[in-house]
Amino acid sequence: MKLSLVRRQFSRFGGGELFLQTLYEGLRKRGADVEIVQFSQPSWLPSWVKMLLYNAQACKKKEDRFYYSLDRLSCLELYNAGGGVHREFLKHKGFTLNPLHPVYLRLEKKTFENSTRIIAVSQMVKNDILRHYKIPPEKISVIYNGIPFQTIDDRAIENMRREVLDEYGIDADLPIVLFVGSGFKRKGVREFLQALSKLQRPFHAFVVGKESKLSYYRLLSRELGIEEHISFTGPRQDVERFYAASDIFFFPTRYEPFGNVVLEAMNYKNAVITTRQCGAGELIDSRYLLDKSDDPHAVELLRELIDNPQIRQKVQKDNYQIASRYTIEHNIDETLRLIKKITEEKR
Repeated sequence: MKLSLVRRQFSRFGGGELFLQTLYEGLRKRGADVEIVQFSQPSWLPSWVKMLLYNAQACKKKEDRFYYSLDRLSCLELYNAGGGVHREFLKHKGFTLNPLHPVYLRLEKKTFENSTRIIAVSQMVKNDILRHYKIPPEKISVIYNGIPFQTIDDRAIENMRREVLDEYGIDADLPIVLFVGSGFKRKGVREFLQALSKLQRPFHAFVVGKESKLSYYRLLSRELGIEEHISFTGPRQDVERFYAASDIFFFPTRYEPFGNVVLEAMNYKNAVITTRQCGAGELIDSRYLLDKSDDPHAVELLRELIDNPQIRQKVQKDNYQIASRYTIEHNIDETLRLIKKITEEKR
């Protein structure tokens, strides 16, 4: 049976596409008979029609292929719910009149019901699936995302830190707090800024990522009296330099199925504070998990890490060791193990 990794309009630059390409190469290296199958739709069609057409295209071509996808499709052997649960996402996003949402919900239900097995990228996502849909728990396997972990020595990190701080004219003795992510509302940049405004400690913070309403967040930082302490960098190709420059990665997201940025920050020896609504938060010390994005406890945790270098350094060291266990290679091995199990059950 041919293993087909299915994706809509494959592009080498998207996060999902990059993961799929890495998975493809890793599976081939392990001897799997694998291909990438992509489907395109006319650009003039409404988005919700494109989604329905994509589902029809993929299912029509399936034949005897083993289908794996990150997309919601009603004819999969293995669905990777890397995007989380749309019904749960809408709870955090709020109501909007968009015909795409009902289509997503319909496809999501069919995908969960029809898929032979489901990968949840965190226990949180598995719990969300079970809460919203009548799916047998044994049908869902938790496989955490992985990163291309790099062994990095302290000297290399210090050199990158110095370069970034010199570039932005920042005092090297200041504690550096970092946020990385695009789509600032869901990922908690407002809450990030509000918490920092209450620190009453010297600091500088970088906000790295793409946001269409960036002027709102710049104005908010001014209103909060911390404008001079915040650098909005926009999207960056060299984000690893900012991981290296920072001491604390603060990610008060409202809903993040996993959050590779957390592991990436840990790879560069950051202490991490995030929310229980972030799947990757399951991997860190639970003391540094917030109950919600605007949890007032965030200020206390930030102060603890800033005021106590020994505590901060221990957390940074522990996080680096944790990140070293969640590599993309480990993820591929776990995925292949599950694929083999499904094919054996189908015989």
